[in-house]
Amino acid sequence: MTTLRFRYPKDLLSQPLLHRTFFAGWGRIPAPSHIDVADDCLSVSSEMTGSGTVHFPWPNKRLGLTFLATETLCERERPYHLLKELARGQLGRIIRRFVELVYYGFKPSDKLKRTIRLEVARFAVLATSDETLPEMNSLARESLDRLIQLSLNLNDLFLEQSLAFRKLHTPHFPIHIGVNIDIPPEGNDAHGLVSCTDRLKGLFRYINVTPTWRELEPEPDVYRWELFDQRIALLRENGFCVIGGPILQFDLRSIPQWVLPQIGDGDLFERFALKYADTFLEHFADKVDLWVLTSKVNSHQLDNCSVGRLIGLTKQSAYVFGNHLLTQPCVVGLDQPWGDYLLYQDMPYAPFPIAEELAEIPQLTGIMLEVNIGLSSKCSYPRDPMAFSAMIDQWSLFGKPLYFSLGVPSELGTNPDFPDEYVGLSFEWSRKTQQEWVHRYIPILFSKRSVMGVFWNRLEDSEFSEFANFGLLDAFGRLKPAYRKLASLCGTYVQ
Repeated sequence: MTTLRFRYPKDLLSQPLLHRTFFAGWGRIPAPSHIDVADDCLSVSSEMTGSGTVHFPWPNKRLGLTFLATETLCERERPYHLLKELARGQLGRIIRRFVELVYYGFKPSDKLKRTIRLEVARFAVLATSDETLPEMNSLARESLDRLIQLSLNLNDLFLEQSLAFRKLHTPHFPIHIGVNIDIPPEGNDAHGLVSCTDRLKGLFRYINVTPTWRELEPEPDVYRWELFDQRIALLRENGFCVIGGPILQFDLRSIPQWVLPQIGDGDLFERFALKYADTFLEHFADKVDLWVLTSKVNSHQLDNCSVGRLIGLTKQSAYVFGNHLLTQPCVVGLDQPWGDYLLYQDMPYAPFPIAEELAEIPQLTGIMLEVNIGLSSKCSYPRDPMAFSAMIDQWSLFGKPLYFSLGVPSELGTNPDFPDEYVGLSFEWSRKTQQEWVHRYIPILFSKRSVMGVFWNRLEDSEFSEFANFGLLDAFGRLKPAYRKLASLCGTYVQ
C-alpha cells in the first residue's frame, strides 16, 4: 500500500469533493483510492505500491471543474504541501509540453517565453521557502492560478499555429461531424426526429438514432427492424449519413431482459449476441455509412461477464462483420480513455492495453473513444486541455483513425447521474462552461490528423437519457450556446 499525505488549506474545497481525489500509478493509470481527512492533513492511500501522482479536483471559473495532478511523488513521513505540489505538477507539464512543441516546429512568442521563465523563477523561490510560513498557502495558490492560465495560453497559441498550418494545406478538414439523438424507448416511429432535421442540416452530417439490442429484439427471434428502418428512411430523405450501432453495447440499458440472466451460463450470451449481430448486419447492410460494432468493452458494466470475455466477443463480432463483405468503416467503442472506471473496481484491464489487442483486428478500421465529462462512475473526470491533447496523441499511436463521442454537462443540480451531496458546492457546470469546453477542446480534435470523426453524444436534454444535461439543445428544443460555438468552429474548419 502507498499513502501520500498533504497539508492543505481548510477553506480549499468542501469536504465531499476532497474525496474525489485519487492516486494514479505508472502511466497515470487511476487506482482505487482511500481518502482520509484529519485537521489540515489529507491522506491519499492506494493498494498500488510505489510512487505515483495524485489528482485533485480544482474549481475552474471557465471550465467548471478540472482535475489537476502533482508530479510523481514517493511515500514519506513528512506531509507534502498540496498547493505547492499541484503548482509543481502544472509547471512540469507546461515545460515538457513547451519543449515538445518547439521540437515539432512550434514558434513561441517572446511574451510566452518570458512568462515561462518568470514562472520558473517564481516557483524556485516558492519551492525553497519554509512551508510553515503563514503566507505559503496564498503564495502557492497564486502560483497555481497563474500556471493554469499559462497552460491555457500555451494551448491557445499552439492551436492558432497548428490549425493555421493545417488549413493552409487543407482548407476544410475531412472530419465527420455527427450527433446521437435519443428517441424514447417506447416510441415506435421517428418521433422527435422530423422536427429537428432542418436544424441539424446546418451542422451535422452523421446521425446516430440506432435502437438498442433490447429494443430491436425484445424477445428471442422477435425483431423490430421497422424501428430503425423508419429512422434511416427519414435521414436518407434529408441527405444525412447514418451511423449504425453500437450493435452490441455492453451495459444494462442495452442488453435484452431475456438475455441478462443467461450471461453467466456458459457461452449462451456469446451465441445470442453473435446471432443478433449477424442478423443486424444482414438487414442493414446497404443502409449504414459507419458501423459501430461494439461499445463499452472495457468499463465492465455487466455483471458475470469479464472484460476478457467481451474482448473475445468483440473479436468474434468482427469476424462476423468480415463475413458480410461490407465496405463501410467499422469502429469499436472504448469508454473512459483515461481509465477512470478503475477507481470503482479493482481490475487489471486499463483501456490502452485493451485497445492494443483490439487494434490488431483486421476488420476494424478505427477506434471510437467515449469521453463523457462528469463525476459519476460512467463518466471521465475533467482534465485540462494539455492532458486532453496528450491523450489524443497517445491513442494515435495505434495508427488507426480516431472517432470521438463527446459530452459535457450544462447543469449539475438536476442530473440524476450526480449524487445529491455535490449540489451547491463551490463549482458549477453551466451553459457557459459547456460553451467554454467546446471552445477549448473541439479545436484540439480538429488539429489532430488522426481524428476522423467528432460526434456529440446527445442532441437534447431528456429525462430518459443516460446523460441528462449533456444536450446541445435544452428540453424545450432551444439552442444552447455550446451549439452555436460548435457550429462556428465547424464552419471555419470542417468541410
